[in-house]
Formats: sequence, structure tokens, C-alpha cells
Amino acid sequence: MNTTPNIQNSMILIADSHHGLYIPQLVTKGEINNPNWDWSNVSKENIKSLKKGPSDESYWDAWEQAESNIKIKDNTGREYFLYQNEDLWAIPKDCADQMEGLFGI
Repeated sequence: MNTTPNIQNSMILIADSHHGLYIPQLVTKGEINNPNWDWSNVSKENIKSLKKGPSDESYWDAWEQAESNIKIKDNTGREYFLYQNEDLWAIPKDCADQMEGLFGI
């Protein structure tokens, strides 16, 4: 019996692509106070840029830093990382090795 979690059953859609270039702003405003999201490795300056939106000159650099450094845990303690390929997903860390072939990677 295989006990390896299946990535396609474990991914969480955070924001779909119809939000376009506003996904980082939407996520920042919506999840900044979520206790399951750890923003401690994202600078306050970058959070300000993300809240301002895509008109801020540092927006995309801020998002790159945030996307790489935000840590998410669900209520069971399972850890996730963010991955954006048009849609924004939370991918379980224990499924990261299954990403090959997914999203055309």
C-alpha cells in the first residue's frame, strides 16, 4: 500500500488566474493576519509594496521575496510553500518531489 500523499489531492488553490497581476496584493491583504501563514521572513517594506498593488515600483520584487519566504501550515501542522503558475497554489512540502510533470515543469 502506497502511503505517499498525492500532490493533486493535496494542493490548495489560493487565488485563480482571473485575479491576474493583483494576486500578490489580494493574498497580502487577505492572509497577512492568518495565523497559519508565517510572514516573518518578508520585510515590512515588501509587505507595504504588496498592499499598494502593481503600481508600486517594488511590487514584483516584493512578491518574489514573499512567495519564496512565506511559510504556511494547516491545522494539522502540515507545511506548504507557494507556487504560482498563473494560479497561485499552496503545495505541501512533502509532495514537492511530485511537481515534475505538473504545470509543465
